Amino acid sequence: MQNVTGVVRRAALILTLAVCLVVIPGLTVAALHEAARLHFDRLSDVQGAAEDKRSFDAFKHAYASGVTTIALGDETAELLGHVVEFVEQDDCLEREHDLINNREGRKLALATPGKDASRWRERFAAALFAAVSDPETVFSIRRKKDPRVLAICGSG
Repeated sequence: MQNVTGVVRRAALILTLAVCLVVIPGLTVAALHEAARLHFDRLSDVQGAAEDKRSFDAFKHAYASGVTTIALGDETAELLGHVVEFVEQDDCLEREHDLINNREGRKLALATPGKDASRWRERFAAALFAAVSDPETVFSIRRKKDPRVLAICGSG
């Protein structure tokens, strides 16, 4: 009987670890991406900009990384961004493109004033939307044409 109890305890521990390491982070990323979608759509409507899938992808990664930076710190957000890219197992072009947007999102979040104010995320989203919409943006919008991505990955 004690052997069965030990197996059940180990199974419960493994299940708990799986929830902590996979399910909770996955739900958190999904929630951040949904929040990014809502901000992006609202800002697109207000500013009359047509939605661009590439601009939204940059916005989504930068928003999630920026909010995580404020919540957990820059180093932790950077590490988590690398973990997400490792788990997603995208090709080199996609991974480096996403990591650039994560890095730029963290920088912008740290530069957005009033981090403790209740409306900080709205101000951050507005600044981020303006930045990804700028023709001279530092964000990676077209990964196959971004010289920073191509310098690491080549042409694919």
